[in-house]
Amino acid sequence: MQIHDQAARLRREADAVLEEQGLLAIARPLGETFVGGSYFYDLMTWRDLDLYINAPDVSIEDYFAFGAKVTVRFHAWKAFFTDSRTEGRGLYWGVRLGDTRSGAWKFDIWAVDATQFEEASAGARALVRRLTPETRDAILHIKDAYWSDPRYRDTITSASIYAAVLDDGVRTIAEFEEYVSCPGSGPQS
Repeated sequence: MQIHDQAARLRREADAVLEEQGLLAIARPLGETFVGGSYFYDLMTWRDLDLYINAPDVSIEDYFAFGAKVTVRFHAWKAFFTDSRTEGRGLYWGVRLGDTRSGAWKFDIWAVDATQFEEASAGARALVRRLTPETRDAILHIKDAYWSDPRYRDTITSASIYAAVLDDGVRTIAEFEEYVSCPGSGPQS
């Protein structure tokens, strides 16, 4: 399957999760929502959604009730909560609908304050403005090669792939492999 066709299929699946299956309907009572990450960038290579909720005053009790609704609605395999407000990151639910490396959905859901919400959406818009057909193609191919790799989400992240392509001129899987094995060795170094 062509990488762009695969990304479009995943985007349609994500739309169904968000709208038809009701993830956004569950989140909206807490505050304004923004779906960021690879969904917003139109760079999906695996089933991952990053949802931000502008909910600066949500209580932990209400956020737990929200997490319970998501867990029940989507028959979550695993759901975990983190209070990262002291680090300036907000409240977090990580929801897994099964083994993500085998293709199950993963939701990263953040309840944040207005400043964090605006930073997330502004940062996403800024990254989209930097994408070209060439860089979009390179990112999709590299992400597709790595999303099920054990290093992905540990030492290799989507953000590191975006930086390699957009900041350091990496365009191929081979160049990225060299890039991660010898930092600073990218095409523009």
